[in-house]
Amino acid sequence: QAHCHYIAVKNFAETVEKLETKAGIQKIMKHLCDLFALHGIFSNTGAFLHDGYTSAAQMDMVTASYLDLLAVIRKDAVPLVDAFDFTDKSLNSALGSYDGQVYQRLYEWAQKSPTNQMSPAYERYLKPLLHNTLSKL
Repeated sequence: QAHCHYIAVKNFAETVEKLETKAGIQKIMKHLCDLFALHGIFSNTGAFLHDGYTSAAQMDMVTASYLDLLAVIRKDAVPLVDAFDFTDKSLNSALGSYDGQVYQRLYEWAQKSPTNQMSPAYERYLKPLLHNTLSKL
């Protein structure tokens, strides 16, 4: 698994180096490549430590670099996803819009969700029972 990840990272890095595009785009792609490389190590911390490939101090540096890189990439996350031109519906996401209506959209999606619809049994049996305020005594 580690060797496969190494080959993928190597190919990714070589491709990013050869990109003939704007410097800003190449910089973002370099950050993504670095994140991909660090993610392979970060997600297999135990194996790297157990097999002696890294020390605890090195893993601390990997973790710090990984978290720092996430913060750097965060501002580009939505534009990167938008570049694929997926719709919010195909991603099943109400969050990927810049219109500022995230909470309104989440509320609307929750209202439409089948899991949030009332069962006919609720209307027929439970609702009258719950809303009946008359004492039975």
